[in-house]
Amino acid sequence: MKQKTVGKILVGRIRRLRVASAILFLLVAFTTSVPAQKPVSQQDALAILQRCFQCHGERLQASGLDLHTRAGMLKGGASGPAVVPGNAAASLLLQRVTGKIQPMMPMAPATPLNAAEIATLKDWIDQGAKWDAAAAPVISTTRPTSDVPSTYQGYKERQFTDEDRNWWAYQKPVRFPAPKV
Repeated sequence: MKQKTVGKILVGRIRRLRVASAILFLLVAFTTSVPAQKPVSQQDALAILQRCFQCHGERLQASGLDLHTRAGMLKGGASGPAVVPGNAAASLLLQRVTGKIQPMMPMAPATPLNAAEIATLKDWIDQGAKWDAAAAPVISTTRPTSDVPSTYQGYKERQFTDEDRNWWAYQKPVRFPAPKV
């Protein structure tokens, strides 16, 4: 009887030791595999947001959204606040650039953000979306002249000539009399 009791005690201790070592292994593996999140600078985020200023900047504010100031981001547009500092998952800006909410931004012909840019924006928002007013983005106040086409992510605005306007699709339809039978 004593041998069975001692055997059961040893088996129980071995099981507890295995469970404890597995927990310790998981704790060490989890704490070493999670990298420390480096702070994202305001300049990194603004470099990405510059792409948004074409439609949501100082001159044009599609859907009432102004992204060229922090106050404009926090106020938001027709859909609500664009950024919720400290909570990237609740920020409409991040949901739009990832495509969770349609339409996905930026819209064509602009190229969508890549994974690294999205991660930078997410980290910036999670870290509080800090924005120093002194380092606000520089926006050109000069409009492009007619001989210099404006560029938008490689897209060049086409200048229509009188010859282009004479194309058949732009002519007013004319009703001809029915042929006699």
